[in-house]
Amino acid sequence: MMVSFPGPGPGCDQKCSNGGWCDANQMCQCPKGYQGTYCGTAMCFPQCLNNGTCTAPGVCSCPPGFQGLHCEGGICTEKCLNGGKCVQKDTCECQKGFYGLRCEFSKCIIPCLNGGRCKGVNKCRCPPGFLGDYCEIWQRPYKCPKPCTHGVCSANRVCACYDGWFGRTCSQRSDSGEDRSTLYQGDQEPSTRTKPRRRKVFV
Repeated sequence: MMVSFPGPGPGCDQKCSNGGWCDANQMCQCPKGYQGTYCGTAMCFPQCLNNGTCTAPGVCSCPPGFQGLHCEGGICTEKCLNGGKCVQKDTCECQKGFYGLRCEFSKCIIPCLNGGRCKGVNKCRCPPGFLGDYCEIWQRPYKCPKPCTHGVCSANRVCACYDGWFGRTCSQRSDSGEDRSTLYQGDQEPSTRTKPRRRKVFV
């Protein structure tokens, strides 16, 4: 498609640029992609954004901080995270559920409990010892084959009984006048430590 503009004067004294030519009506006929009296202005469709300059047909020269075919994208010094898009200089457009200068923070409708941190849209990263969607469930650090009735499960999955209790699950009470602390592991025989009962002496 040719574009006609008023000519530069009688006889087309000045040459039409960018491959344009002067017709019989003293008007510059511009090739596709150029416009203007002398065909000196390039055309870009869509237009260059963010104050970009059209330097050739369909070619935009972008100002500092912008990039893209039409200068539609920004240049961010630090990368946008979690699917965020750099839309202006050092400005990220975040996906739904994320926020922050780099979209580094996520949103949880229900807050994470017990020291948990929101690490995704409605996803909590729980600290050791807690689990659940919102870190609301406390998990014992160690788990024995059977629950320790009157004691705690130690690191090697052995019941450590409270004073006055013994057995594999700390379910047997000591009826003697001695404090017995008994550890059981698997099918092994118990290892018992007996301490003499202390008596008070009045002088």
